[in-house]
Amino acid sequence: MNVAKGEVWVYKDSKDGKNKSGIIVGNAGTTLIEVSSVSSPPKKAYDIFLESWEEIGLLKPSVAHCFKLNQFKKDDLIFKVGVLNVTDIDKISKTIKKYVIG
Repeated sequence: MNVAKGEVWVYKDSKDGKNKSGIIVGNAGTTLIEVSSVSSPPKKAYDIFLESWEEIGLLKPSVAHCFKLNQFKKDDLIFKVGVLNVTDIDKISKTIKKYVIG
């Protein structure tokens, strides 16, 4: 199975066994960040509102949690939801760099 940066997947979190949404952010396709639906604007500095949530195929307005970097195995991926647009990918990449580098 091939995965690419910017893809949104439903995956099984090996830590708690729950199915979650995540965005592939690593070039090697083994790192993702969690995504969750929201009813209000993001409150944390490293949360990015996904402007293209409907285009992606998410059911509700959603936020990417750029501070929740997780390693995964490709066997953990359940199904692909969609692909982020370039604007959202750029915002997430810049925010992750800010979080990691400071």
